[in-house]
Amino acid sequence: MGETLPVLRERAVPCGPVLLTVPRACVELAVPLGTAATWPALATTRCVSGAVVQCPAPEIHARDGLQVDGRTWLYPPIPHDPQVPDVTDGHALADAVRTALSRADASPHVREGFRL
Repeated sequence: MGETLPVLRERAVPCGPVLLTVPRACVELAVPLGTAATWPALATTRCVSGAVVQCPAPEIHARDGLQVDGRTWLYPPIPHDPQVPDVTDGHALADAVRTALSRADASPHVREGFRL
């Protein structure tokens, strides 16, 4: 799945919902409105505004082996939990992606697979 999520964990950046989308071989994270306008050009990433994201119900979770149309939550939305943000900080995410890409470039064993 790439190294971005581990980088965010290493840095103790709280993640909002994270959706694994198997048919597109990617993970999708919600970020604050306006992030797309400032998102840097980073390989294997795309920040879009105005997109419609098909999301399964919060109880459809990867740890349980559940999915709907190839989509499952890695981190489901948890409303009203002050420990879980509604979105992931876009600047922290961009920095984590940069770090993950640098690590992948430096590794002799670059893994194929999920973007981000």
